[in-house]
Amino acid sequence: MSLERELSRLGLRRDSRIGVGKRVGGNLWLHKSYASEFIPQDLLMNAESKLPNWFSYDVVRVSRDQSEICFICSPDFDSSNEPMVSDSLLFKVDEVEGLTLKSHTKPQKDPLIYHHKWMFVRDDYRGFSVSDSKKRSLNWKTLLGVNRSLSSKIGRLSFWDSWLAENCLNGRLGS
Repeated sequence: MSLERELSRLGLRRDSRIGVGKRVGGNLWLHKSYASEFIPQDLLMNAESKLPNWFSYDVVRVSRDQSEICFICSPDFDSSNEPMVSDSLLFKVDEVEGLTLKSHTKPQKDPLIYHHKWMFVRDDYRGFSVSDSKKRSLNWKTLLGVNRSLSSKIGRLSFWDSWLAENCLNGRLGS
């Protein structure tokens, strides 16, 4: 069975509308390289112009109705198997008030992490091996299976690192 078919069997596939991105609920997560394919150019440029000079982002989260855009720093996006979520800036898009900063979330002591980062990019992305990322998703997801109690915990770095060690899987940083 092909890798793509095995991933799909586990429910792991990119957003079907634009062929890239990880859709969870009403939000779509994308690497910044693909943001302009989903977010109207004028809205994206307007939002980016409101980012502080010190802020650098790697991931964009956008609501289905494009009423919210979140710029997220993930400093180890290309180097880690499951990159960490750092600072984020969330903007609300409103017809009356325009684009306004809704919140700034600072890095957490036990940060959230992203799983299946290959969904955030296309197969030709050059920042990391997309194929290796897909294989990793297949390996750990096959082992985890459908387990709601575990699935609600694996998004935190500390729990994820422990789970990887307990299951004799390579760590987030590939060791």
